[in-house]
Amino acid sequence: MLISAPKTGGETLQEVRTLTPTTARILRWTSPLLSNVTRFLLCSAIAHARRRRLSRPPSPSPPVTPAFVVSFAHHIFTIVTDLCCQRIHQMYGSDGVNEDSERTAFRKTEKKYKLYYDNNKSSKKKKKARPVDLSEVIDFKSVSESFTRNNDVHLPIGVSKLECQFARPVFSLDKCPGFYFIPEALSIEEQCRWIKESLVSFPEPPNRTNHNAVHGAIHDLFNAAKDSKVLVEEEKIILPGEEDAHTHKWEWATCDEPSGNTNTSKSISASVLLRKLRWSTLGLQFDWSKRSYNVSLPHNKIPDALCEVAKKMASPAMPVGEEFQPEAAIVNYFASGDMLGGHLDDMEADWSKPIVSMSLGCKAIFLLGGKSRNDEPLAMFLRSGDIVLMAGEARERFHGIPRIFTDTENAEIDCLENHFSATTTAWIKGEDVTIWFLAVIYFLSGVPLGYVLWYRPLYRVFRKESAFGFGWFFLFYLLHICFVIFAAVAPPIVFKGKSLTGILPAVDLVGDQALVGIFYFLGFGLFCLEALLSIWVIQQVYMYFRGSGRAAEMRSGGA
Repeated sequence: MLISAPKTGGETLQEVRTLTPTTARILRWTSPLLSNVTRFLLCSAIAHARRRRLSRPPSPSPPVTPAFVVSFAHHIFTIVTDLCCQRIHQMYGSDGVNEDSERTAFRKTEKKYKLYYDNNKSSKKKKKARPVDLSEVIDFKSVSESFTRNNDVHLPIGVSKLECQFARPVFSLDKCPGFYFIPEALSIEEQCRWIKESLVSFPEPPNRTNHNAVHGAIHDLFNAAKDSKVLVEEEKIILPGEEDAHTHKWEWATCDEPSGNTNTSKSISASVLLRKLRWSTLGLQFDWSKRSYNVSLPHNKIPDALCEVAKKMASPAMPVGEEFQPEAAIVNYFASGDMLGGHLDDMEADWSKPIVSMSLGCKAIFLLGGKSRNDEPLAMFLRSGDIVLMAGEARERFHGIPRIFTDTENAEIDCLENHFSATTTAWIKGEDVTIWFLAVIYFLSGVPLGYVLWYRPLYRVFRKESAFGFGWFFLFYLLHICFVIFAAVAPPIVFKGKSLTGILPAVDLVGDQALVGIFYFLGFGLFCLEALLSIWVIQQVYMYFRGSGRAAEMRSGGA
């Protein structure tokens, strides 16, 4: 997530280059071939025209010959090719252009850390990521942990600790003024909060996403994906005399819901749209076609809570006495195998103010290069909760993300995943979070209470055959059976019964939340099985109790 202060009345932005080095290479390889093919067609057409002219009498007004058409096309193609080659020559250097010079130092480093899979077509197993050497990657987390344990620890060459009043250690690079790295700046709770906001709130209109160009403004995308809905495009036929002949409209529909009386209808599932979400913009909206901020587009102010986080994190890069004022933010979403190519964040007029980059989710590799793509970049790990600040001279340096680690071994999201799944269980069900905490209490207390109240007493009873021990077991085990039967039904007494996976909440939830309802039905079945097994256990213990003569002893003792 990039948070910046554009100050949109700034200077003209850098030109957008539409031709890539790969395009240049293809044109350079194909130009001679196409030129020779064109010349061959030209010669063939001229020879064919001569044969036809010799075999028939001359006409007073000869038509345009194929030779003329091919010759004209050849000249046009030559001019276009020369212009393209000249443009490529200007864009990618005036020196001798070859394959090695096109592969810049930044591009080589990107390919070094990029995700590749072993090409083993015979294997039917899951694709295995090709191993990569990570020994040269700077690990600021390890540096921070070492520094916290021992303040006089030797920092890596070129890395310094910034002396400032900040809660977390702030590191800088000696050769890159204006670059600051704050490892583990966000707590687990803050990370979970902003992950949720990034999926639920940030893509909401008037914020724009990569889906706007095709589908327009999409409302409630996350909840639609949760409910397995589809986005349907309808082209309705309007009767004569009405204003428009056709209207296009996108709206949510369930999978089994008919699309209505339409001429043509296209649809795409909300889950696919959510997986293909790549960016969203907050605050001042960014126009990607012009690479500038468009103040005329409708927009909301950046959320106050996010502004406060940005102001707090940007303080190490701000002059003394000044406060960071964020006006815009771009949220980038990455899937497995995605990367962010080397680029400059040069859209703002004032480069003295920092860009605040907040990392959430899986671990990644961040590359920080120089003012040219030919400068060798530095690689560093970027983890969830890390903050990167780029201000001043650092704004002029190319940077990118060539690798996102999504495998279990390297993603490093265990604590985040556990906390996030715990806090979102109740949230996805749309109920109070107390439901989940009650379920945790039931789970944690069930095993130790069962051991103390009946399993351990029963073990002692079979050794000593104490009448009092049998009475203790029967009392608390009957309470256990009553609770299991109560849980299997789960009447709406406490939090509508949803703290227990019984039949009543299962029926209530399956209509709105099919997946959650299935889990509740599964819990109902397990409670029923536990009730039957518990009744069988108490029956067996009672039969042993009567056969041992302790029942008569208890009756006589009671008399």
